[in-house]
Amino acid sequence: GAVAGALEAGASAAPCTARGVQRDLLCAAQRRRLAAAAPRSAAVAAVLLLLGEVARPRRVGAAARGVARAGARGGWKKKAPAVAILDSQSVKSAYHRGVRGRDGGKKILGRKRHLAVDSLGLLLKVAVSAANLQDRAGARLVAPELLRRHRRLRTFYVDGGYHSAPLAAELRALAPGRDVRWEIVRRAPHAKGFAVLPKRWLVERTFGWLSHWRRLAKDYEVRTDSSEAMIYLASTKLLLQRLTR
Repeated sequence: GAVAGALEAGASAAPCTARGVQRDLLCAAQRRRLAAAAPRSAAVAAVLLLLGEVARPRRVGAAARGVARAGARGGWKKKAPAVAILDSQSVKSAYHRGVRGRDGGKKILGRKRHLAVDSLGLLLKVAVSAANLQDRAGARLVAPELLRRHRRLRTFYVDGGYHSAPLAAELRALAPGRDVRWEIVRRAPHAKGFAVLPKRWLVERTFGWLSHWRRLAKDYEVRTDSSEAMIYLASTKLLLQRLTR
């Protein structure tokens, strides 16, 4: 009650600045009122657990995503995605207990975020695991549920780390009537330095969008489902920004 009242009071006070909206889930005025109303961390933890319960069905913003897709290009795009782009991002974790591992390639001790986005870069699904989980194993946490949820989905664009004939066969078996394609997008053989890769840049742009939230700069959560809830929350705000343009 006190926490909710503090948040409502913060919302009715002076509006957040543009920079605060982009970087923080709460503006400075709301944080000060929340700190005064809930000096103990237990009250704040209860709010974070509530966010996890809301995001657990993995459908936060699903309806808004369809509207955002329909309005993005004058309404010509279908609301249901036909392609998905997968990639992963290893981030350091704070010094707390919980699941974590070491990504040997990037030399990062922490967790790995497995993201799937549509052709507009809007989030379809996220899964958080220890950083030592291979990309192919992380794809099994994301791709099968996407095929079950989105009936028009046929094509996945991934990088070389996801190359796996058994994984592609498993996905085709899940949707035998759809001719599921597992496309590996590779760099040109003679490319030097930075090069924008077709399709894959979409998910990299989404990672850039999410990096605007200070809460997502590291993984500060003890539980992986809380980490996923924070990413879904940030993604929902991106959808709302697109809808209010």
